[in-house]
Amino acid sequence: LFCATFYHFYVNDATGGIGIMMRKVIQEYMMLPTLMQLEKLEDKNFAVFLVSLFMQLVSILQMNLFFGPTFNPYNIFARKPKQSATKTKIEKDRKKKQ
Repeated sequence: LFCATFYHFYVNDATGGIGIMMRKVIQEYMMLPTLMQLEKLEDKNFAVFLVSLFMQLVSILQMNLFFGPTFNPYNIFARKPKQSATKTKIEKDRKKKQ
């Protein structure tokens, strides 16, 4: 939902409060020398580029070599998910049998 909302406001809200604020914030970060060329893109192409970059980075971070499939970019400080009750019960039964 984040990507769709960002795209919608950045592309379609050129005169509204949210669109203007987003453009100002992004322009502040665009002062980095490597990103200066991106500023020349049209709004639609720039939004597609940022959404694509975000999606690619998240998919790389969800690989097993990094954070794994449970990685959530929206809640990076979340605890690890708890084991299900059935899985815990099965593990306890196995320990009793040993």
